[in-house]
Amino acid sequence: MPPVPSTPADEDRLTRMLRRQLELQRALNNDPTIVPENERANYVAGMLFAAMVELGEASSEVGWKSWASSRFVHGESCFGELRDAFQFLVNAMYALYGDDPAALADRFEAALNAKIEINLARTQNGYSGTNRCHRCRRALDDVQLNAIWSASGVLELVFCVCGATLDPHVAAPYAPR
Repeated sequence: MPPVPSTPADEDRLTRMLRRQLELQRALNNDPTIVPENERANYVAGMLFAAMVELGEASSEVGWKSWASSRFVHGESCFGELRDAFQFLVNAMYALYGDDPAALADRFEAALNAKIEINLARTQNGYSGTNRCHRCRRALDDVQLNAIWSASGVLELVFCVCGATLDPHVAAPYAPR
């Protein structure tokens, strides 16, 4: 089991939280950074299922039913369930790449910033939610597409990461050059 690097004095909050979660998992003999390749899919699926269960528990702390008369928010209880879901999601993130806490914090920050830019563009461009891959249903602006362009600059083929061939006219705004 690799040691958790010592905590630098100037370490940011997210990195400290990620480091503490990794310390906990290692204390439980459940290091998510070293899950063997042949066990990784099951481990990640288990962590995602656990996070979904916690989110379900969080939903019980909010009066969300449109057909019910009560509208309540049990803030502390809901927050606790969201915290629990976060812990399972962090375990899954560690298992995906085996990052150390600082690298995972950097990866998460970059991914979050990229998604925020996509969401801002959607807001500015009147996002309809209809431009999706016909096979995997991923949004075309939220996934890396592969494109083949002719020498004259005509988009000939576009492929989703799932392997589906997409309509070039629909995928053109999202196709990389």
